[in-house]
Amino acid sequence: SGAAVTSFDAVEAAEQWLATAAPGPAPDLLLVDYRLPQGRTGLDALAALRAHWPRQRLPAILITGSSLGGHEAEAEQHDFHLLIKPVLPAKLRAMIAFKLGVRG
Repeated sequence: SGAAVTSFDAVEAAEQWLATAAPGPAPDLLLVDYRLPQGRTGLDALAALRAHWPRQRLPAILITGSSLGGHEAEAEQHDFHLLIKPVLPAKLRAMIAFKLGVRG
């Protein structure tokens, strides 16, 4: 089966899309990089997207190149799974399947 993907290169682009896009179904999964342009982070993106669909739980995977600590606490607080770069394709596929509840 295929997927419909909407991508953004910055939090501002996602916020602009949310403000102008026609109402539609919530995403099945958010895949977000931690470090984004203009000093924003993936946490900002998660907050904006989740605020747009407040009655739905939007599963999320956050990807970071930082192996510094602290992200585990953020992951629990903000309800996302964390992957550290470089992310192997098989690991990403497995995490996506897990987050979508797909059974092998």
